[in-house]
Amino acid sequence: MRRDNSVRLNCFVFNCKRTITFKFFEKVMNYATSNGVKHLEVWILRRSIYSIPSCTFSAVSLRTLKLKATGVCRDIQTKFCFAQLQFFSLDGFLFYESDLFSKCPNLVELSIVNCYVLTSQTLIISAPQLEILNITNRIWAQIWEIVLSSPKLAVFKFIAPQPVVLQTDELVRLKNVTIDLDTFWTRCFNEDLKKYNRTAMNMLQQLHNGEHVTLSLPTIELLYVNTGLEENPPLPFDNFKSLKIIVGTLHPQFHNNGLILPNKCISLNVFNQVMNYFLLNAPQAEMVFELPSHSYRDESGHQLGKGAESESLV
Repeated sequence: MRRDNSVRLNCFVFNCKRTITFKFFEKVMNYATSNGVKHLEVWILRRSIYSIPSCTFSAVSLRTLKLKATGVCRDIQTKFCFAQLQFFSLDGFLFYESDLFSKCPNLVELSIVNCYVLTSQTLIISAPQLEILNITNRIWAQIWEIVLSSPKLAVFKFIAPQPVVLQTDELVRLKNVTIDLDTFWTRCFNEDLKKYNRTAMNMLQQLHNGEHVTLSLPTIELLYVNTGLEENPPLPFDNFKSLKIIVGTLHPQFHNNGLILPNKCISLNVFNQVMNYFLLNAPQAEMVFELPSHSYRDESGHQLGKGAESESLV
């Protein structure tokens, strides 16, 4: 059976579970990109492939691209050039360039998971149409600075063991901000929490137009490291409408497949001071507490049950 090459491809999924040669992989990607594929998803589950064919990163027909590598991170040594791409997801890759997205003028949603910049450890995101940005690092990060130029950004989500230096334009359309800074690894390596506190505060202030903010309890603990929050303006958010507190962390796999609840390391006084700081200029803001839907554990590893629904306090 042969395919009719006059018919353009709409969706192509390549799931590499077996050992293959790079030549075969390149042939497959050439076939997809040369036939006008619009939605491309590639999963690399074997260690025999360490890079992505360059033809993948210049496909003019692509609207959606999902690349996921498990095990060993794969290399990306070329800039992206996608004239029509709107959704881009990268999971498990090494970047040799800092500025990778400036030639993606129509990019609307970008997800970067477990990716590293080998040279400068600075990630530059210049995408004028970008509305949704998700950056997640589940292990010790190799991205220490993010330079963001996306004036239409409405959703910013950042999950990592420690904050990054964030430089942004004025994000006048920013609505939703989610920050989860799990300090578990930071404490393991005896890192300076005060240094990360200052970086976290500066990061929040760069996102000051956010209206609906979600923070994890470990993030609140980190924000309290330097006391006297009320005496250190400016306040992080100007248009504050709601604050959601995630009880625990958004990544339970950090702690033996169960959450370590911070009830023994964050006191009620600490929690109240941080909350007062956030609500100082927004006394009518809604506050929501949310337990994760999965089961969680205490510090000794005992099962404490499953997460309940969100509870709202005004």
